[in-house]
Amino acid sequence: MAVTREQVAEIYVATFNRAPDSAGLDYWASTALSIEEIAQSFFEQDETQEKYPDTLSNALFVDEVYNNVYNHSGDPEGAAYWIAELDNGTPRNVMIIAMVNGAQGTDQDTLDNKVEVGLYFADNGTLLSYDQSIEVMEGVTSDDATVESAIAEVDAWSAAVQTIPLTIEIDAIVGTDLDNTITALVAADPSDTTLNPEDTIDGGGSDNRLALTNEAVVETTTLLSHMSSVATLAYTNSATGVQTIDTAGTTGVQTIEMYGESDDETVFANVVNIVNLELNGASATTRIDYTVATIINDDNMNIVNSSMETQVV
Repeated sequence: MAVTREQVAEIYVATFNRAPDSAGLDYWASTALSIEEIAQSFFEQDETQEKYPDTLSNALFVDEVYNNVYNHSGDPEGAAYWIAELDNGTPRNVMIIAMVNGAQGTDQDTLDNKVEVGLYFADNGTLLSYDQSIEVMEGVTSDDATVESAIAEVDAWSAAVQTIPLTIEIDAIVGTDLDNTITALVAADPSDTTLNPEDTIDGGGSDNRLALTNEAVVETTTLLSHMSSVATLAYTNSATGVQTIDTAGTTGVQTIEMYGESDDETVFANVVNIVNLELNGASATTRIDYTVATIINDDNMNIVNSSMETQVV
């Protein structure tokens, strides 16, 4: 039997206590994997391994999962049972499934409410951030009123995002004080491409994104030559052939989000500052080529692989 979106959202809640992103939710719900296999796959991801390192004791892990699912620590008997099970070799993902399946009473209400909020976020907050997927869960309890509050929060966040589309002409974009999402396309027909090397993009506000979709049918190099004050590059790749995004002349990017199911490599070239990389549903190799001046710094690069199978970076 195919898994449902609700089941996948339950695993997101139990494992991460956050709402699923839209691409990740759709990816896992469309696989042929069972819900048990999906829970196991989550524990192969960098996000999970960072949240639950091998050095984390089973007692602390049990407490984390109880709070993720039920918003409270386990009763002494239940917690002791799971600590013993894990100590005796039961995989942690097995406990995740058991906690989801074992919810009842107000605990079931809490989980149901978190799932409802998570699905709303995935469906209506596609331009929102990873941090917001965590924040939206913070006030959700067994009380239905907290669902209404969380949904209102998602709506308010989304309303604060201004979408600015690039055109096939040469654009000079200056964002507003609102959070801006600038949309751009590399099209199968080059005459329909809206991201041009001569475009200038100034994000303006404090939390800005360039949502770049690539539908090219041949190997392509796309130039981001004049972009500043855009913190997130959200790249959706459905192209054919190796795709290079040359960011020479771009400053201020802090996070690169990868989406799409292209089987061909994506290269981000001439990156001038250390970025965080979030992988959401992409299946091929992603390569970040930093400038020499960048790699001599002491900054760390964080990778979150939140919704996919093993990926090469």
